[in-house]
Amino acid sequence: MRATPYRFRATLGLYVLLMAWVCATLAGCASPRSIALQIVADQVSGTELADESDIELLRESAPAMLKVTEALLKALPAHRGLALQVAAGYTQYAYAFVAAEAERLQSTDARRAQELRRRAAALYKRARSHAHHALSLAHPGWFAQPRSGSVDLSRWGETDQALGYWLAASWAASISLSKEDPDVVADLPRVLALARALDNRSPHMLNGGAATLLATLEASRPGGSRDEAERIFKRALAAAGHRPTAVLVSMAEVLAEPAGDRDRFEALLNQALTAAGPKTDLLTQVMQRRAQWLLQTIEDRF
Repeated sequence: MRATPYRFRATLGLYVLLMAWVCATLAGCASPRSIALQIVADQVSGTELADESDIELLRESAPAMLKVTEALLKALPAHRGLALQVAAGYTQYAYAFVAAEAERLQSTDARRAQELRRRAAALYKRARSHAHHALSLAHPGWFAQPRSGSVDLSRWGETDQALGYWLAASWAASISLSKEDPDVVADLPRVLALARALDNRSPHMLNGGAATLLATLEASRPGGSRDEAERIFKRALAAAGHRPTAVLVSMAEVLAEPAGDRDRFEALLNQALTAAGPKTDLLTQVMQRRAQWLLQTIEDRF
């Protein structure tokens, strides 16, 4: 499942703000505590997090940052910016470091791979829960539509739409890891309806992330149209601009591999590896690593 850019950074300024939160909490004074919490929350949710070139450092540091942000969100449950950070962070951490590791271990350690899949599913569910709760607080009753119904996003702002994307992405990812549970799989039409609504509202949102998610769901769902998925992927590529790596990898896995088209599979992955410039964001690094692994295991796929 394709994820969009989300960059982690632990800065001295953020550390100071977190200490201010702790001090205010220990002081027990409601007003200063509320002010400190709000300042920290705004800083955490509003910071443009820097590129991280060391993925292994990110693997080690991200959980602590996520837990701190989640603790802030529990104190300020209506803060949609925090909810967005938490939902995006857990989804991407699960995808990049847990589910991906499960795939790599499947052929050599099936038991460990299954444990990691269960952990990834739990992280996806946590992300989904935070996104859904935040949206339900902001838009009561929005989730009441039947499973096959459409979703009205006419009153959703940009943060709501981003939350909706991470809700749909984490939900779809959890379904993909729970195919043996019919109750979980039965929610797929709702995820698809939300993805369609997001794509209709903002076709270019998140550098093609929403379109890539919709194309993946369209190609993967029972009765889905590969031709329609191709058309949506083309829009995703246009929206991705100079960062097409994730879209290209998704096209290789969703379109070329199921069709048995080895030449296209290989061409898309090689294009993904050469598409990025010298400075790559986290998403590009993660997807380039995935493209390399897919090419290394190509003999097992065709």
